[in-house]
Amino acid sequence: MDIRVLDAVARRLPAGRLSRRGALRRVGASGLAAGVLATLGARPGQGQEWETATPTARAAPPAAPDPPLSGVSGGLPPFAFPLEASQPRQFPNGDLRLAFKQQFATLQGVAMASERIDPGGLRELQWHLNAHELSYCLAGQGRMGIFSSDGAGSTFDIESGSITFVPEGYTHYILNTGPDALHIVLAFTHEQPQTTDLSQALPSFPAQVLAQTFGVSTADFPFLATRGDRSFVAMATVGEEDATGATPAAASPSPYTIHADRVAPSEFAGGGGTVRVVSVKDIPSLEGITVFPLHAVPHGLREPHWHPNTTELNYCVSGRAQIGLVAPDGSVQTFAVEPGTIAFIPENWFHYIANVSDEPLEFLVFFVNAEAKAPHIDLSQTFDYFPPEVLAASFGIDPAAFAALPKRGDVFLAAPVEEN
Repeated sequence: MDIRVLDAVARRLPAGRLSRRGALRRVGASGLAAGVLATLGARPGQGQEWETATPTARAAPPAAPDPPLSGVSGGLPPFAFPLEASQPRQFPNGDLRLAFKQQFATLQGVAMASERIDPGGLRELQWHLNAHELSYCLAGQGRMGIFSSDGAGSTFDIESGSITFVPEGYTHYILNTGPDALHIVLAFTHEQPQTTDLSQALPSFPAQVLAQTFGVSTADFPFLATRGDRSFVAMATVGEEDATGATPAAASPSPYTIHADRVAPSEFAGGGGTVRVVSVKDIPSLEGITVFPLHAVPHGLREPHWHPNTTELNYCVSGRAQIGLVAPDGSVQTFAVEPGTIAFIPENWFHYIANVSDEPLEFLVFFVNAEAKAPHIDLSQTFDYFPPEVLAASFGIDPAAFAALPKRGDVFLAAPVEEN
């Protein structure tokens, strides 16, 4: 945001609240730059693989309340979407919210889903035709099984904080083994992921084809009713002797998953928070996508920066943020993000993320990059490297103004600064 705007806001605030920081806090609290959600024009929907799902007997959910934010600054299309406030697609043992290109038209090369699986429920065997999947468990306990193209597999338990990668085309399931709902957010490396579920696939083929595969007669092969895409189904039992016992959870670390707490937080010169950098060292099978759990202190700032050849998709876990971005044509958009909101940043776009509340900000920052990395160029790094004369020439000012700025290294997350 233009500092002159903050100054103008500060001059209109009561005495004692005249700092730019106070103005930014007021901006975050009262909605000067907030409110992308109510005017996004996005309507609930589902990706093509769920369009024919069989309706369930569940009671219709109450009408979703109006999104809490309204308005948007800047002339660009929306870059945020109220994922958790959107209408869920309901199944017998869970529900699903989607932010694919069909729901969030700005997306390019990335998408997200939010799944809640009921106790004892199973996200049935499935595989993705055109995308890798990287998930983060927000709540609950579960078990996942993955089977790969080389005939190997891995079965492991997950809990809040588990990060799990599923390569494109690999068969996998997610089972809720706990007493409460299992909540997972999943990022994909395509804006419109395609999925084949077992309940869709098998009944589509002749029984003779299926029976012959197992060397039995058609009469000896179980009848598979065409029920539509069920997605979330019930397991017969859950516990030590459940049906997953044939593939027990691995005793050694799986190449597909790690708990976020096992990734050491990285600290930077700015003192404004930490980030956990997840890489192939942590999840050996990782490819094409990664996630950085980010923690920003109250009123901390993820400094202005961009990511070379890397797409970014943010999920707000807790706190309240303001995001500003600049498009290649110079257009600017500033918007607010609340828990359950996601924000998309195209590759190489200049942007910042500001915590505009008195509480810590927790973000899951997903990056789509061919090497499963998240290269960044920060403003602080840029100013450290280039001569003041080069920087000042762009603005027609005395180079001494830039030369006087402290050289702090890579600030990354900046702590709040009290104004004079």
